Amino acid sequence: MPHNEQPASPTEGRGRLFRRARPVLGAALLLAVAIGVPIAGVLYKRERWQAFVKEHDCKKVGHKEGDVVTSVGMDSKGFPVVSTGVTDDKTAWKCKDGVTYWR
Repeated sequence: MPHNEQPASPTEGRGRLFRRARPVLGAALLLAVAIGVPIAGVLYKRERWQAFVKEHDCKKVGHKEGDVVTSVGMDSKGFPVVSTGVTDDKTAWKCKDGVTYWR
């Protein structure tokens, strides 16, 4: 069908639009899954930890601040390499089972 003609039926025009939008919809779905699954995992782990704290009567007993870690080395060809990493803050939890958990 040439560009300037009207579609033969109202649904024909929508079909073309959907075919053109399909890659965009696929990318949007992939992005939603790529972001949503890790967030859901973090929320689930947090919820499980809070249940554990309540069940085992845990109390905060300490805290370590995160840090920036830098290391220097050599790659396989002898060139110097500098890498930088970050460590998270940690909180110590003393529980009724006598164990101190760092999270």
